[in-house]
Amino acid sequence: MTVFEKRVNNHWTLRKRAHTSLGRLAGRGVYFDTHELFNSRTEEVVPKLDWEWAELDGARLIWAAKGCLHSGRLDAKGLHGEKLLHDFSPMTFEALTAPYQ
Repeated sequence: MTVFEKRVNNHWTLRKRAHTSLGRLAGRGVYFDTHELFNSRTEEVVPKLDWEWAELDGARLIWAAKGCLHSGRLDAKGLHGEKLLHDFSPMTFEALTAPYQ
């Protein structure tokens, strides 16, 4: 496992743990990420077990969970102003033969 940290503001850090395993867990591949928010002032850790991806977009935090893309902001008290940006869950796989058009 490799840990990546990105400072969000004076209080919070976004932590991503990149996991590598020989076996597969249900719903995961052999490579997968887990996320948590860490408050450096209080040492509070907020696990985000359903987040599949997360990144900063300026001062905004964006993440993917359960087929949906979300955004929110972190202040001294934590995550607030959460918004659903898009629900991708109705989408289905479609096999295409090259060349793609």
